[in-house]
Amino acid sequence: MEITCNEEQRLFVLKDTEFVSCVGYDVVYKTILELQRRIKKLNILRKGVSLVMAQEADIGTLDQYQHYRDLLEIVGTRKLGTWFDYDTSTKVRNILEQYRKEGGRLRLFYGDRNTGRDWMEENDLMGKIGRSTGTLQIPLLIAEGEYGGPGILDSCIVRILDADTRELLYQQKNYHLPDMEIRSTEGIMASWHTEKPPKLLTQMGYTHGVWARDKNGEFENRANFKSYGKAAQFVAFMSGECCEQPS
Repeated sequence: MEITCNEEQRLFVLKDTEFVSCVGYDVVYKTILELQRRIKKLNILRKGVSLVMAQEADIGTLDQYQHYRDLLEIVGTRKLGTWFDYDTSTKVRNILEQYRKEGGRLRLFYGDRNTGRDWMEENDLMGKIGRSTGTLQIPLLIAEGEYGGPGILDSCIVRILDADTRELLYQQKNYHLPDMEIRSTEGIMASWHTEKPPKLLTQMGYTHGVWARDKNGEFENRANFKSYGKAAQFVAFMSGECCEQPS
């Protein structure tokens, strides 16, 4: 297998005769840190073998990629439990594990861990907690009636509610949701409409929209609806006041 570095996109590129895949520099580094943590905790090093600690200065080097492969070889087929990102807080890990083992649905809120700003994600936010197969078994979010689901961005979780009781289980101290306003769509063009002439939102049946304040402090159109009630429901869903998205 040929392994090269894509400096522009910060990726290790793996080429074989039958496939090409890639993995990010930072993903490899954070995975190494978490592997080192698990290996030390499980005490699975062979006698006389010491654990070489990862160095931030080595990020993006082939030596660090080899270090990553060496640690995976040490782990082998051992089960490490649910695999979380190195930066995921202990509180978030414990909540996800509790709900995976005991059942119940969670409503997740993703955002910027440094600023606490909610990203206002709309999809793949609510469900039961499952776990993938393989060596690094990541947590999955499984929607009602499904048997599988997407991987959870556990290190990007800034708030968690119990989806059934709406009990607040976790929230970063600096968590905040961008300001939102419900406005009439009268006279507003549909920005995604590519046909000519462009259409007004009202011509497409959208009577009200939700505007949210962006990082620069300006309000931008976030979503549009065919009634004031649906727009209000969207605001309630984003804030966690309800767990039902407007249709």
